[in-house]
Amino acid sequence: MKLWLFSLLLLFVFSSCEKKYAPDPPKDLISESVYLDLFYEMELLRVLQYYNPPQELVDSLNQVILDKHNIDGDAFLASHRYYQSQVGKQEQRVDIILGRLEDEVQRFKSEDSLRSQASSELKE
Repeated sequence: MKLWLFSLLLLFVFSSCEKKYAPDPPKDLISESVYLDLFYEMELLRVLQYYNPPQELVDSLNQVILDKHNIDGDAFLASHRYYQSQVGKQEQRVDIILGRLEDEVQRFKSEDSLRSQASSELKE
């Protein structure tokens, strides 16, 4: 009998450990496409913060981004938490954002190389 109770207890413990937390979507969930655009722009803003701009600038740019998409900060945070809880899908979203950022870097590099080439031709 003790072995049966112990086995039942172990089964309960292991089944509880495997249960994954899956929050309900917030009532004001942002569509995934809008979320990706916001997430991309927020990442650009996060990178800007490494250069220590005035906090007022960061705050105003944050508000401009949210206003551009007609989203309030609380709705973005609630949606961000929800989308983050979907780990596998969030990894795919992050990969999409990284791809967009890499494309943007390549665009700037090619524009910069064109400018360098044009200025060196002008000097000759």
